[in-house]
Amino acid sequence: IWGINKMKNNLNTALRYWFGSVIKPKEVFEEFTADDQKMPVSLWILTLFATLYSITSILLYRAGMLPAFAPWMPITEEQYYLYQTFWTIPWGLSTGMMLAGSAHVIGVLGRENKVYTFEGALAVVTIAWVIPSFVLMWLPETVISLFFDSVPWPDWVEIARLAILAPIWQVVLTVIGIRQTHQAGWWRAIIIGLVTTGLGFMMFLPFMR
Repeated sequence: IWGINKMKNNLNTALRYWFGSVIKPKEVFEEFTADDQKMPVSLWILTLFATLYSITSILLYRAGMLPAFAPWMPITEEQYYLYQTFWTIPWGLSTGMMLAGSAHVIGVLGRENKVYTFEGALAVVTIAWVIPSFVLMWLPETVISLFFDSVPWPDWVEIARLAILAPIWQVVLTVIGIRQTHQAGWWRAIIIGLVTTGLGFMMFLPFMR
């Protein structure tokens, strides 16, 4: 019973951090990084986000939508979203871990103070990667899959949300968070933001459509 209650508490905390960071990211980072449950809470957020994308993939498949870019894997365009449903959760968790590892390594590189932790970096990149992706990518794509046969807005809106707004938002959140967890200076924090954002998109493009 205690274990179930702990899981519920971590899930509730994950949802609170998730939605709170849209409005007050600095306050969320301060609370999140001081939380002794930041590892399981981060995993909850990553898992929930990946699960939502998995559900959207099956909705896109059922709606007969085709991927925006031709798959590089030997999967037909008609079947792509069906297969994407199954690898989305492992993809989400592995991407989060990779981004956290990269942020942490750059955050401690060449510094004597070793009190900074991987868990702190994971908390930062979880929020910084998931929130822009949720608002600017998952929400629009889910709305399209449910109510439209094709993208209902101009191409420039697609370019803006995917290639401009989402990466800028992710870099800004990473800078705010990593300065909190790793006491990074501005240049180091900006480099971490740029590197993790670039890696996130490199992980997104080969697998997600």
